[in-house]
Formats: sequence, C-alpha cells, structure tokens
Amino acid sequence: MRVIKAFFQLIRWQNLVVLVLAQGFLHFMIIEKLSVAAAIVLPFSTLHLFVLMLSTTMIAAAGYIYNDLVDVKVDLVNKAQKVIVGKILSTKTAMVWVYALNSIGFLLSFYLVVNIGYKQLALIQILVILLLRLYSKSLKRQVLLGNLLIAALTALSVFLVYLYHVFSLLQNPIELSAMTKQLPFILKLTQAYVFFAFLSNFIREIVKDLEDKQGDQLFGIQTFPVKYGDAKTLILVRVLNGLLIISLFVFFILSLKLQWYYLGVYLFVATLIPSVYFEWNAKKAKEKNDFHALSSLMKIIMIAGILSMQVLSIQF
Repeated sequence: MRVIKAFFQLIRWQNLVVLVLAQGFLHFMIIEKLSVAAAIVLPFSTLHLFVLMLSTTMIAAAGYIYNDLVDVKVDLVNKAQKVIVGKILSTKTAMVWVYALNSIGFLLSFYLVVNIGYKQLALIQILVILLLRLYSKSLKRQVLLGNLLIAALTALSVFLVYLYHVFSLLQNPIELSAMTKQLPFILKLTQAYVFFAFLSNFIREIVKDLEDKQGDQLFGIQTFPVKYGDAKTLILVRVLNGLLIISLFVFFILSLKLQWYYLGVYLFVATLIPSVYFEWNAKKAKEKNDFHALSSLMKIIMIAGILSMQVLSIQF
C-alpha cells in the first residue's frame, strides 16, 4: 500500500487529473457541444479522446518520474520529506516505470494516429518524450528555458484535442464541410484556453523555482531566482500575472459583449478576483511558505479557468 501511494505521489496524480480535465472539457463542453448544435457526428470519438488522454497522462507521468530520478540530490535539500526515489522506490524500479509508461504512451498514440489516418502525428509524442528528458537533464538548469518548455508542453496537451479533431475531419470530407462554419470559432476558443494554460503554468513554474531556490543554488542550477534573486523574480511574476489579469479582463468584457453573462460573472469571480489577490500576495511574499501559497493559488486559478468551459457550454 505504501508503494502504491508513493507511486501516485511520484507521478503527480493531481496534475494529471487537471490535464485530463482540460482535454476532456475542451472536447465535451466546446467542440462536441458545437458539433451537436450543427447536427454533426464527429469522427474523433469519445474512445479516441480516451486514448489521447491515456497517452498524454502516461507520457507526462513518465516525465515526472524521470525528473525525480535526475533531481534526487536536489530534492533532498528542497523537500527531503517528499523524496520517494531511493527511499520507497529504488532507482532501478523508477527507471523501469519511465520506460514502461513512455512505451505505453507512445503505443497508444500510434494506435490513435493510425486509426485517424495520419501516422505523422506520432512524431509529436516522440518529440514530447525527448523534450521532457532534455528538460530534466539540461533545460531546467537554464534561466527560464525549462519554465517555458513545461508551460508550452502543457498548452500543447490542450491544443492536441483540437488538432486531432481537425485531422480526423480531414479524413471525412462530408463532416468537414458541415463543420466549416464552426471550426474558426472553435479555434479561437481553443487559442484562448491554450494561451491561458501557457501563461498560468509559466507563472507557476517560476514561483516553484522560488520555492526550490535553496537546493537549486547548492547544486548550481541556474534558475531565474538563483541568478537574479527573489526580488527581481517576484517582479517578473507580478508582470506576468498582470498580463494574465489583463487577458482575463478582456475575456470578461468580451463575454458581456456577446451576452454570455453567466460566463462573465464566473470569470470575474473565479479567475479575475483570485488573480488580483495573487498579485497582492506576490507583492508581500518573502518566505518559502509564501511562495508555496502563491503556487497553490495559481493552481486554483488554473483549475477555475478549465472549469469555465462548463459555464461557457451553457451559453451555446
């Protein structure tokens, strides 16, 4: 039982749930809802979505395990009580899980791309696996590069749902023709959520570097906080969060203009107010506990943003 619990902690199951929610909500609450309104049966089915979700979570889980394998010494400084590799799970066992999860994730994606008729799409999963390994080995030790990569890959996982839908439609000319009017609108909504996923994750990754500064500094990992200090890092965090606030305010105004009042109220209460609160707390943050609280708050904002798709679906 202890090993099972440790495994789920190792793969960051909460983050994987958020990832699955984002993909599932985009599919069911936006793309499928608009296709039903147009009386179209989408070729990218619920089964296809399930396979995509499973593939994505497997590869992400492998990335988390591999990152912990590489960072054992650093984690013993930053979060000694949470270290699993080398304590509860052996290094060898962890590495076996990395290969197993990556292999299953790739095979699932290959099944999916063969099924929809575009084998070239399997290159995306291969690239993601390689980039996650490069992140753990090198990029996370470079100023902002690792943060940007993780934020971009998170955003990509959301965009993949739209991408797979489009390529499935390309193999089905009748459905593609019927969805011609809906696709540009779906793309705009997808882009909005992809941007939100990227920016909110980018902010959170930088804040997490503030939490881990002590161990990173000790082992020569050149994160932004290590190189430029807490004060400048918090300025960067506040600037990026300011951009997030502006973006959310624009979405709020657009919701009101489109008479999507439920969405407008939700965005204001569930994302805008917490983002302003984040800004206020970032101004006062000084200790590791403060940074952890900021990271948790941004995660709540991210989840609230994902859940807004449910509210948005009511407006269609």
